[in-house]
Amino acid sequence: MEEKRNILIFLLIIIVALYFMSKKTAPIGDEEKITDMRINLNEDSSEIIQRLPFIGEKKAEKIIKAREKEILTPRSLKKLLGEKTFSKISSKVGY
Repeated sequence: MEEKRNILIFLLIIIVALYFMSKKTAPIGDEEKITDMRINLNEDSSEIIQRLPFIGEKKAEKIIKAREKEILTPRSLKKLLGEKTFSKISSKVGY
């Protein structure tokens, strides 16, 4: 009887661990924002860029137009979006 109880507890722990592991790797829905991923502003689409907090359609298009002229860097992105927006997204952005 104790052996069955131990097996059930073990299975429950595995299920809970798998649930939490899947949370970080699950695909992001259209309405969700990026939390644990980095977005490459020099390659990703407007739709993906808009998943960043504080970035809507207009700012995403502004980023895409700027990257067509030159490769974006932290300095150029800060100049493009402003200090306030840059500081809010900088940890979620790759170049």
